[in-house]
Order: sequence, then structure tokens, then C-alpha cells
Amino acid sequence: MQEALDACAETVGVEIERESVPGPDLIQTVLQRAQSKTMPDVLMLDNPDVQEIAATGGLTPLSTFDIDTSPFTQSILDAATHEGEVYGLGPAVNTLGLFYNVDVLEEAGIEPPTTWDELKESAAALTDGDRYGVAFSAIADYEGAWQFLPFMWTNGGDEAELDSPENAEALQLWVDLIESGSASAGTVNWSQGDVQAKAAEFVECMSNEETSLSIAESRYLVPTRTDLIDGYIEQVPEMEAFGEQIKTARARTAQLGAEWPKAATVIYNAVQLAITGEATADEAFAKAAQG
Repeated sequence: MQEALDACAETVGVEIERESVPGPDLIQTVLQRAQSKTMPDVLMLDNPDVQEIAATGGLTPLSTFDIDTSPFTQSILDAATHEGEVYGLGPAVNTLGLFYNVDVLEEAGIEPPTTWDELKESAAALTDGDRYGVAFSAIADYEGAWQFLPFMWTNGGDEAELDSPENAEALQLWVDLIESGSASAGTVNWSQGDVQAKAAEFVECMSNEETSLSIAESRYLVPTRTDLIDGYIEQVPEMEAFGEQIKTARARTAQLGAEWPKAATVIYNAVQLAITGEATADEAFAKAAQG
């Protein structure tokens, strides 16, 4: 990332003073800077945080500087849109997939699972000694909520109705995997003026074709420009599944906007409550919502 920053600084003709903030402190620091009107010219955030910060009035919409957002996937635009304005661009992103060890599955005579029942059966069969059959992150932060979303969404669940039966069923799957011993209980601990004009020019540079590809290749991510994804897949064929996902991916914050952090907090707390046995899957979301 530093190489990309330096390259764009040279292209735009500016000097970059980079200030890094520890992840857990980032949002609080940004909110304080927004309130005191001491925000940096360019801010790098995880995409679920963009709308929350934009809602404070601390960010300037990209349309102010005529930045072209048309090449980018809809999900990345949804994630950075607040009240109809786009406030940021992510040059490359990652997404989730269920990885499996080809040799281990072949040795056990197991086909890659395609349903939850098959996943539970396969995980149980692969659990042996100090090896668990499946692993995921259920840590109590936004990462844990993000890891849970594919299970929630593919079961018809929704972040706008967190205490739905569909969400409870998805959570019960995780609970079952842990209680059966197919996944480790440790998942709960396993773990994103003229100066303004130059800042806008810098953002454009950071998201142009060359920089987007460079960041994607060096960090093993997928470019968010629709005009780059197919070519990138040809260069890095092992990323095909993720590249195809990114084309139509659903942004975590698209539906709830600035309210997403509250929903994410309920999600990861519900996961923790259910996995640790403090609540059943049916009760967990309602209990987590109560604080």
C-alpha cells in the first residue's frame, strides 16, 4: 500500500504525510477529528465505516471534484454512498469463500460440501485428533459479523430484521458445528481548497487502472473496477471465484447505511452469546439487541 501511495503522490505532485492509527482506535479518532474539523485531506477506511463518517459531515462527496465513479462495481459504490452521494472509492477489496484442502478431502473420500447438512457431515468426518473439520472467525468485532453474513444471507436472512428465524437458523449452524466438536470453541477469539483538489486527484490516482491492479495483485485482492476484473482473473485464475463474486457482491452497508455498525454489533454479540451457551440461537439476536 505504501508503494501505491508513493506512486500516486509522485504522479499528482504532492508530498504525503501518512498517519497510521491502530485499528481499534481508528473510528473514534476519525470522529474526534471530524468534530474538531482537523480531518486529513485523504482518509483510508474500511468500507463499512464510510457511511458512518460521511453522516457526520466530515467527508466531501466525490462529485464535488467530478471524479468518475462509473467504472466501479455497484456494491463498492453502495458501500460508500450516503444520501445519494459517493464519498469514497475502494480500488481493490476482498470477499469470503469456504476453502477446502483437496488432498485431505480426497483421502477421506469426501466431496466438497454444497449444503449445510453436507458441511456438517464433512466437518464431523474430517475432525480428528487436534484437527477440526471446519474453522471460521466468530470474534466480537466487525470481522466476526462479516464472517457470519454469508451464512445469514444465503439462508434468506437480513440485517434489517436480525431476530428472524432465518438468522437464528444460520446461527444455529455455527452453534451445532462447535457443540459437535467439528469447530473449535476458540472461534470466539479468532481474528480493515487547492489542497482538496489535490486530494481528489490523489483519490482518482489511487483508484485508476494501474494502481487498482497493482494493489489487487500485491495484496491478493480483487479490483473493484468492472473493466479490470475479467483481465485480472485471466492473470490470477485462482481468484476467479472471488472475482465473479465481486461483480455482483452485496455491500454490507447498502441497506442500513450509517446504521450498519449497530447491526454488526448485534450480529457478533448474538454469535458470541449462542456459541458460548449464554443464549439459544432463537434468543440470541433479541438478547444482543437489548445490549
